[in-house]
Amino acid sequence: MNLRALTSLPAVAALLLASACTPLDAEPKLPPDLDIRQAAATIAVPADFSTISAALAAAQSGDVVTVAAGSYSGNLTIPGGVILQGAGIDQTIISGQVTVTGGEAGIVSLNLVGPGATQNTVGVTVGAGNGLEIVSVRMSNWWIGILLNPGASPAGGP
Repeated sequence: MNLRALTSLPAVAALLLASACTPLDAEPKLPPDLDIRQAAATIAVPADFSTISAALAAAQSGDVVTVAAGSYSGNLTIPGGVILQGAGIDQTIISGQVTVTGGEAGIVSLNLVGPGATQNTVGVTVGAGNGLEIVSVRMSNWWIGILLNPGASPAGGP
């Protein structure tokens, strides 16, 4: 047995482990379906459209609707394949209900505020056969935060 080979084994193992680890200061990676760098188009509110509803109505599957910092109101419908992304949970505040239709959608980095936690208020409704992926979203003042109708599922669900 080669004694020299045994003494270098820990060094080789440490080198392999170090090359397999992601540095702590590396940019976090979003799941591929939420990575806005792979989006078909980025639609900006208020730069491209004055309202979030108008931007969502124009969006196609694969698009990202980015919403600048500020307070917005109105009920929204997110079509399948579209991501609604704010500037941050403390910067983009939307007062209104959200409905997901036509497939899987995403909501990222915003604050969704309801009218008060009274009975029958729902923050996000996901219709049957649709899915939703939420990343860094604050929801408050809703009776029900997210309502998954029969046949709906979280993203990646059955």
